[in-house]
Amino acid sequence: MLQFGNHKGWISVDNNELPEYGVQYSEDEKIATCWIPSKVGKNFVICWKNDGCSFHTASRIIIDGVKMGGCCVASLSKPRTSRERGVKTSAATERPFIFSKVELTDDDDFLTASPGLGEIRLRIDKVEYMGSSTRYRKPPTLSHKVHERSKKGIVHGTSLGDEVETKQENRRRTRTIEHLATFVFKYRPLDVLQADGIAPNDTPTAAVQPEPSKVEDVAESSGSLAARKRALMEELRQIEELESRKRKSDGAEGGRVKKERRELVQLGGIIDLT
Repeated sequence: MLQFGNHKGWISVDNNELPEYGVQYSEDEKIATCWIPSKVGKNFVICWKNDGCSFHTASRIIIDGVKMGGCCVASLSKPRTSRERGVKTSAATERPFIFSKVELTDDDDFLTASPGLGEIRLRIDKVEYMGSSTRYRKPPTLSHKVHERSKKGIVHGTSLGDEVETKQENRRRTRTIEHLATFVFKYRPLDVLQADGIAPNDTPTAAVQPEPSKVEDVAESSGSLAARKRALMEELRQIEELESRKRKSDGAEGGRVKKERRELVQLGGIIDLT
């Protein structure tokens, strides 16, 4: 996970923290940046942890260059983890964040892509609590179109799922006092990160490759890749063990032939076994 001071941030899928690659820190700007693997159709959760502060803090979330709201955390002396699963539509409902495919277009209106496309940006601020509100904005519209000439490896975006029920909470109004940290997660399919040299490519060369028509849909987790590697390594070990047994067997057979030849010669015969 990324960390600045007492604040940590990470992205979670299926209750597991996604691996982070190419982590960079800018101390002056208090910004930490990394790359994470994305997979189409997976819900993701934006997580941040406060190890204890004597003041109120708030998160501000921007995805694909679009503001997505955030949450406020009261001052606490003990650690607390906050999780943003989607955009609030009411005090008790939200629309979850989902990784999705982008659509290629030749419409020149999309030549200039949003600079934040393919990014999840989590900003943490020290804030002053100004009261609560029951008003909720209409969820933002996220564009999934990218011009075919400005794709630049961006094949995934974020969409909002169907509305679901959540724990009831009212909105809090705050005033920013100080910027504490910003965590930027640039997301791409795992195979793209590997092709660009950002994520390690630990896929064995002998592994079965996916069909060409399905290549874009493949983004294996690091866990499945590790499992495949272990299976192939075990198969290789078994092959080497069989080869070793064969060499020993051949050596033993050769020794018996030589011994028999010596015994025949000692008997005074002139038998030629060659």
